[in-house]
Amino acid sequence: MSSFLVEEISEIESIYHNIESHLATLSIPSELVGMIDAIRAEINESVGELEWIRRSLNLIRLARKEKIFKRFYTESLRDLYAIKHRAIILNQLVDIVTLYTHLRSNDKYRDSMMALKKFINDARAYFNELSNLKLYTLLEYAYSAIAILLKYGMMVFCVPSYDVLRPWKWALLLHELGHAAFIVRKDDFIKKFRDKILPILRELAPTSLKEEGVAGYLRTWEQNWLKELISDLYGVAIGGPAYTYTFMIEVFEDNPARCAFTHPSLDSRIYIQLKCLENMELGKLVSGVKELRLAHRSNVLVRELGYPFPQGALEELVSIFMDMVGRPVFPDISDKVVELQLQLNQGRIPAGTPLFLILALALSGNRRNRLIQGKVIEAIVADQ
Repeated sequence: MSSFLVEEISEIESIYHNIESHLATLSIPSELVGMIDAIRAEINESVGELEWIRRSLNLIRLARKEKIFKRFYTESLRDLYAIKHRAIILNQLVDIVTLYTHLRSNDKYRDSMMALKKFINDARAYFNELSNLKLYTLLEYAYSAIAILLKYGMMVFCVPSYDVLRPWKWALLLHELGHAAFIVRKDDFIKKFRDKILPILRELAPTSLKEEGVAGYLRTWEQNWLKELISDLYGVAIGGPAYTYTFMIEVFEDNPARCAFTHPSLDSRIYIQLKCLENMELGKLVSGVKELRLAHRSNVLVRELGYPFPQGALEELVSIFMDMVGRPVFPDISDKVVELQLQLNQGRIPAGTPLFLILALALSGNRRNRLIQGKVIEAIVADQ
């Protein structure tokens, strides 16, 4: 067997063993025991896969069947890459757990993390797709959804540590919940994309763009951009203008027309959000957010929205989302959210569900008031 592959298998094994050793040093909080058991099961399964690859390669080599060996060797490289990638994500997750166990010993952070958990549990009630999942909320460097434990029925959501005491920003977690909902309905969304949006993208492709360039855009749309845009629409459907406002503040870009392989352009993401909000007929709640965005965007000297995010494709995506998910939640809860917002504007801390309170705080002029933010966290924790 190739000495390189032997080294690589041993290297990946050592990563998994080090993750297990790190776990052994932690005092695991009772609320995370289920997740830790799933992490350990994933470690054991991956180490078993590595051992199987090692033995299989050695047996095939001893059989002296060169063509079979090379084919299996090549397939093993792909498998090893996937196993190593899982190790990196698991290690990241264990680091996140480590931070959580450290911060929960501080009363201030413990209360905030309890409020976060209650917010997630409250918000999930509006996502029919998530009824069978166990959800965990931890702290990291960015808002994220980690799906590596999905086969165990678990999803992990993360809030950046700089926002743990700023609950008005937690509306951004609705996007992460949207990621989980997208995963559950991924096949349905992709089918609709291929049926309805792919033809529009092909038809509107600039003639100057080569065929391979168009094909690249279409692949990226299906593999990456679609899930981000759908997750934004879930955020707007539940959080309304509160989500869009916090999104605009958080996802700051010097060039809103620029896209990346992992994410569509900021312009395209805000365009679909505003279109979705317009369909809700919320009057001033929407116009304020829209005017804020347009006033900012009009001063930026970069090209306007265009291919690979033509307006026709984006508007069709909003229609597809509405048809598949149904009536947005926010119009039905907007009166209560506005009522809470008015009380927060007056410096009063009203009684309300975690979701309603967070959305109201995001819309309130007192959203950055540290005392008000702390009181909202206290109110969420105290509400039984």
